[in-house]
Amino acid sequence: MARDICAALGGFRQTSRDVWESDRYVCTAARGHLLELCEPQDFDPRFKQWAFYLLPIIPERFRIKPKPDVIPLLERIRGLVERADVTGIINACDAAREGELIFREILAFCRTTKTVERVWLQSLTPESIRDGFVRVKPASAFEGLANAASCRAKADWLIGLNATRALTLHMRRNAPKGSDEGREVYPAGRVQTPTLALIVRRWQEITDFKPMSFQRVEVTLGAPGLTPTKSNVYDPKFKKSDLHPEHKDDRFFDPKAASKVVAEIESLLAANTPAELKRKVSNRDQPPPALFHLTGLQQTMAQRHGWTAKRTLESAQRCYEEHKVLTYPRTDSPCLPSDYETKVIEIIDTFMALEAFRDHATRLQKDGLKYKAERFDDSKVSDHFAIIPTGKLRPGVTHGGNLKRDDDALLFDVVARRFLAAFQPAARHIKIERKGKIGRHHIRATLKEILAQPGWLATYGKQADPEASRVAASGDETLAATAVKLESGSTKPPPAIDEASLLRLMQFAGRQVDDPELAAALTAADGLGTPATRAEIIENLKHRRYVTAALEPTPKGQGLIRCLDALNAQRLTSPALTAELEFQLTKVQKGDTDALTFMKEVEAYTREIVAALRTQPISANPVSAR
Repeated sequence: MARDICAALGGFRQTSRDVWESDRYVCTAARGHLLELCEPQDFDPRFKQWAFYLLPIIPERFRIKPKPDVIPLLERIRGLVERADVTGIINACDAAREGELIFREILAFCRTTKTVERVWLQSLTPESIRDGFVRVKPASAFEGLANAASCRAKADWLIGLNATRALTLHMRRNAPKGSDEGREVYPAGRVQTPTLALIVRRWQEITDFKPMSFQRVEVTLGAPGLTPTKSNVYDPKFKKSDLHPEHKDDRFFDPKAASKVVAEIESLLAANTPAELKRKVSNRDQPPPALFHLTGLQQTMAQRHGWTAKRTLESAQRCYEEHKVLTYPRTDSPCLPSDYETKVIEIIDTFMALEAFRDHATRLQKDGLKYKAERFDDSKVSDHFAIIPTGKLRPGVTHGGNLKRDDDALLFDVVARRFLAAFQPAARHIKIERKGKIGRHHIRATLKEILAQPGWLATYGKQADPEASRVAASGDETLAATAVKLESGSTKPPPAIDEASLLRLMQFAGRQVDDPELAAALTAADGLGTPATRAEIIENLKHRRYVTAALEPTPKGQGLIRCLDALNAQRLTSPALTAELEFQLTKVQKGDTDALTFMKEVEAYTREIVAALRTQPISANPVSAR
């Protein structure tokens, strides 16, 4: 970002590593969170000991300290801030809560009294950067955002640290003497623990699942010169039920009822009774998928190529930092700023040099960009926009790479095709439905779809089906019923959680919260975790032996959730706690709630967790149960 700012403002020369100067500005770059909240033992040596009588640990004043490997970088920044010719500081960090916190932490380390201003950049086009510096605002205009960022960090510290120590002490107290369980640590937190609960609860559903047998009645329809058509008897008055999701409109769970239907249709067949059908031919337009945000990219790589979220993030980070072929990957936005259309056209022009993408780029140059309103939307761009190619070409990555062996080449190919597809026309399918009756029984033939116009699917090698030109129009049909039989089946357990489905569950965790206001707050915050942290959360669950590499819960992970369930600690095992915090943090950011009130509520909840674990009977042994 520092280089983009220098290039847009102009007149800069590099004077040392990561430092550029012009006649008006000195520009330097930070690198994520350079400081962190102090550990308990940093302000009181007693807290090295883990004991219930010391809990909860609630500091009167939080302090921050540099991370061990960044002190030279912090000293460089402080040296620039202290220069006599520097009269003020401009915060150009990410336009979001975490960007504000990173800057405020650095500012606290520098201990400066110089004027501080904020430039808010949601787009990195040269015009947007220059406009941002014209519209620079005083730092005081962002106090609410800074307060919310600080409160979030302190809340995570209080809840995570105290819950971890209290749970560990409780679980060790219940463990058999001399066992490994008596030495385990049980880390907990408002994001990690509900994520683990998602995995444990799904595993429990699968373990407890009892299959139910059902039957379908299949009727074969035929006509001279036509391939036989399969159809099923169904109930047009059927209504879905949340209590019985296994029920469907064509399933019979009563064998006698199914056999009776078969017998009636066999009588109709013997009397040569035809099936009266309505054949409906319609078009279904399939719009192209949105541009990638990080979670979407991680889901796609997990589904198509079996990658972990961590592997995807690491490859995307290399494509951004080392190869410079993709934009910043840690984003939750699938859109681009409204002023980015010219840049997109320039990027498409560069694809003319790449054989794999030339035809698709040519089509976009000829026909123009589609779905512009959906792709260029400032209201859906937060601190970073969608992941797209930068237009820079890098041999071995953008071209000439081996997609089977080189992670970065494969990832670039996936992102580049999505980028080109997102601006293409919709794919048009011809949908053929057949519904009707034989006697008093309703039947439905297998739905058929034919690709008539590939549109954006051409980017993935799809072509129009030759049959599309031969599809007849809608109309009534009379077909002979030639056979009827029972087909048996059984209900299936819910699918096991993999990385793709877990990322989706985390992203849409707001759907698991009943309160509409809290659900909306969690949805606005993009669910559990952030695109930048979800891979780390999943890896931590593996590293802490809560789950296996295949995301199956271990006895340790199961024991932790059972313990919290026994305490009725639903706020810690569901997304509800994050939803509540996000709802209150939004009020802090707007100034509707002060930071002190927010922190008092967090402290009260922290005391509640510790008290519940301190008084939990030793007889309950969730680790060894089941």
